[in-house]
Amino acid sequence: MHTLVVEIFGADAILSRPAARMPEPGDLLVSAPSITDPTWRRVVVLTLANDTDGAVGVILNRRAALRGGSLPAWLTTAEEVLIGGPVAPEGLIGIGDPKSGVATSMILPEVAIMDLERMESDGAIQDVTQQVARESVTSATFPWRLFAGYAGWGHQQLQDEMERGDWAVVAGTSSDVLNCDPDEVWSRVLLRQSHPINLWARLPDDPDMN
Repeated sequence: MHTLVVEIFGADAILSRPAARMPEPGDLLVSAPSITDPTWRRVVVLTLANDTDGAVGVILNRRAALRGGSLPAWLTTAEEVLIGGPVAPEGLIGIGDPKSGVATSMILPEVAIMDLERMESDGAIQDVTQQVARESVTSATFPWRLFAGYAGWGHQQLQDEMERGDWAVVAGTSSDVLNCDPDEVWSRVLLRQSHPINLWARLPDDPDMN
């Protein structure tokens, strides 16, 4: 049993919780409030893979600062462009609705990694958009998000961090990935968890404000 000591409204409270399980594809890694490193502070990571070689995922709540004309036109159809993590920041990962017809690996029932090479080919994005528009009366485009870079850990590295209490592992939903404001993902995911993890969401962003 791990314990986490936090200060809430000036009073010490003990938050006890069992050791977290290792994440599987589709799970979310939610960083603990105790993490102060700017890269990982209050982040939610969607797990894409986790095996003996390590874990790979993308951060769901770090918006990218884009300069005008820095992306090809087809990439700007993404609903959000996010910083997926510090590894290979020049690489791009697309995640979206598998009904788009350009999905490769399924992550959740309604979330898949996109085939960006196919989307880049002439006319592919227009064809996919029209296909999804015919199936939906509410949207003319299919929901997808673009991530620059990714988060990665060696298998033992992630296990060590989890044993230290740096991460909570929770089940992800398609709405966490595709339909939630990135600025609200961390607190939204935590608030639906059981006690005591849900208390993390109530902690002030600045510890000095306790």
